[in-house]
Order: sequence, then C-alpha cells, then structure tokens
Amino acid sequence: MLILPLIEGFSQIIRPFTLIIRLRTNLAAGHIMIFMFSYFTLLSDLLIVPLYVVLYLLFFLELAISALQAYIFVSLLSLYVAETV
Repeated sequence: MLILPLIEGFSQIIRPFTLIIRLRTNLAAGHIMIFMFSYFTLLSDLLIVPLYVVLYLLFFLELAISALQAYIFVSLLSLYVAETV
C-alpha cells in the first residue's frame, strides 16, 4: 500500500513524455516512408511516374495522419491536465 502513491505519481509524471514519444514516432514513420520512396525514384527511370503517384498519395496520407495526431495530442493533453487539476 505504501508504494502505490509512488507508482501513481510516477505515472502522472511520465504521461506527457510518453505522449511526446508517441507523436514523434508516428510523424517520423511517415517521413521515413516518403524518403524511402523518393530514393527509389533516383534508382529507376521506368518507375518515376508510378512512384510520384505513390509519393503524392503518401504525402496526403501523412497530412491526414498529422491532423489526426494533432487532434489526439490535444485531446489527451487536455484530459491529462484536467485529471491533475
């Protein structure tokens, strides 16, 4: 019973950091995918047009994911702040 408040306090302190790590990894994954596909355009002249189509689709997908991540970030952050106040 004595260690339970320490665990709860630690979980409250670490929550914003886990939120930041989650946001950064999700956004970095999209950047890495776009970089990989853009690198393939340098390797083959035959695949340039299909790869550009894929790159544009990935770009719009990453924009949608970024908007969703921003919404999730703000929602969770407001929940964390409301929980601590």
